[in-house]
Amino acid sequence: MTTLESTEVSGSTTAVRRGAPPVIYFVVALLLLSHGALSLFGFFVLRQLDHRYTTLIDRSVKPLNSLHALSDAVVQSMAATNPQRFSEKNAAVNAAQVKAAQAAMSAKARACENIVRAKWLLSDPNVTAALAAVDRQFDQHATEVLNLYAAGRYGDAQDLRQTQLRATFYEYISAITSASDSLATEVDVASRHESQRSASASVVLLAWMAGSVVSVLMIGTGVVLAAAILSRR
Repeated sequence: MTTLESTEVSGSTTAVRRGAPPVIYFVVALLLLSHGALSLFGFFVLRQLDHRYTTLIDRSVKPLNSLHALSDAVVQSMAATNPQRFSEKNAAVNAAQVKAAQAAMSAKARACENIVRAKWLLSDPNVTAALAAVDRQFDQHATEVLNLYAAGRYGDAQDLRQTQLRATFYEYISAITSASDSLATEVDVASRHESQRSASASVVLLAWMAGSVVSVLMIGTGVVLAAAILSRR
C-alpha cells in the first residue's frame, strides 16, 4: 500500500513538473526581444549621428576649401594687373593681358559667388556680406586699372594699382582670413556639441543594455522560483 501511494505521489509530482512553463525558452525570448529593441535603437542613434556629422562636414570643410580657392583666385587676379605684364608701347600686348586679367577676375567672381550662396555653418550673415562687398570693390578698382592699361595710360594704371587696388587687395585677404577664423571657431563649438550628444547617446545605450539584462535576470529568477514553488505542490 505504501509503495502504491509513493508511486502515485511521484507520478503526480512528475506531471506537475512536466506541466511547468519552459523557463529557459521564456528567458531566451526576453533576451532576444531586448537585444532586438536595443539594436534598433542603436541603429537609429548611429544614423542620426552620421547625418549630423555629414551635415557638419558639408557646411564647414567645403566652405573652408572654397575660401582657400577664393584666396588663390584673388591673388591670381591681383597678379594679372602687374605692370610688368603690360607694355607702354605695345597695344597688342596690353589687349592680350587685359583679356587674361578679365578671365582671372571672372574666375574669382565665381569663387566668391559660390561662397556667398553656400549654406554656411556661420550664424553671422555679416561675414558673407563683407566678402561680397569687398569683392565688388576689388572688381571696380581692377577694372579701372585694366581700362587705363587698355588706353595706353601705363603710369596712371600703375599709380592706381599701387594706391587703391592694393589696399583693396589687402582688405580682401583680411576678410577671407576673418571668415576662415570665424568658421573654424563655430566648427569647434559644433564639434564639441556633437561630441556631448554622442556621449549622452552612449550612456543611454549602456543604461538600456544593463537595464535589459538585469530585468531579464530578475524575470527569469522569478519564473524559476514560481516554477519551483508550483512543482512542490
